[in-house]
Amino acid sequence: MAKATNTVQRIAAVLVTLEETGGGPESSLYLALGGDIHEWYEVKTLLLASGLVTIRAHWVTLTAKGRTQAQEVKRIIEKAEAAMAAEKETIQ
Repeated sequence: MAKATNTVQRIAAVLVTLEETGGGPESSLYLALGGDIHEWYEVKTLLLASGLVTIRAHWVTLTAKGRTQAQEVKRIIEKAEAAMAAEKETIQ
């Protein structure tokens, strides 16, 4: 289960990064995931198979479906951050 959670987190990180940057080289994403080529191939395969990205000449871009998913991930993160900030204020 921990490996699956880790993979989902890596996919979410790649989606959000690509949404914010408009695309990027595979090498940068591979390095951002810790330089583990096996992890990158797993994430890359899942992203491609689910139709979230396209890769041309080692340049990774989001598909329309990928952009939608990335925006949803960002909304979830924003909600979590707001909830944590509100909780922090009630503790103080």
